[in-house]
Amino acid sequence: MLWHFYDMDRTLLDSDQVHLKSLQKALKEVYQFEPSAKTVFSHFNQGGEYIFRNICRDESIDLTPDKLSRLIAEWQLAAREYSQNGLLKLMAGVPDCLQNDGVRRAIVTHTKREITNTLLEAANIRYHFDVFSYGENGDSKGEIMVHATSLTPLVGSIDRLAVIGDAPGDMAGGREVESYFLQQGMAIGVFCIGVTTGGY
Repeated sequence: MLWHFYDMDRTLLDSDQVHLKSLQKALKEVYQFEPSAKTVFSHFNQGGEYIFRNICRDESIDLTPDKLSRLIAEWQLAAREYSQNGLLKLMAGVPDCLQNDGVRRAIVTHTKREITNTLLEAANIRYHFDVFSYGENGDSKGEIMVHATSLTPLVGSIDRLAVIGDAPGDMAGGREVESYFLQQGMAIGVFCIGVTTGGY
């Protein structure tokens, strides 16, 4: 069975402004601090709670577990708000890519589970995907993809795999999952597709 592993942000969704404004709002609500766009995007690909951890570290802000939980909750609330007011858009060509019914699809993203689901539902494309793998522990994109492969037998085994993303890390992740297949004695080719609609 042919599988497509999709990155989300800047590949499927033009979500930069949603993330920027919701991360800024969360930090302002909890710490009365609003980072610049440059600061937010310099940490963007670290994903999950590490965005907050690294911004607070760089700004010498004391980040306690309780404050981190509040930041994540505020981020989710703000992401839901901003994703429904016109800031969230599909990348060009995405509707056509999702029309092929002969393909199984997975989301492989550094973005936290709650935020990912909020954005995919707001964009009305979550139902196109069979498997979801999130980088919530500082995992590499390759580790996120390997985790996704452990979920695919519940839907259909992988015979061929295409990895689609906008960042060098997505392509490196494709090579990493290909190495994983070889280590498992699985003759599965991985085709990496880099889109140029993102930030790279």
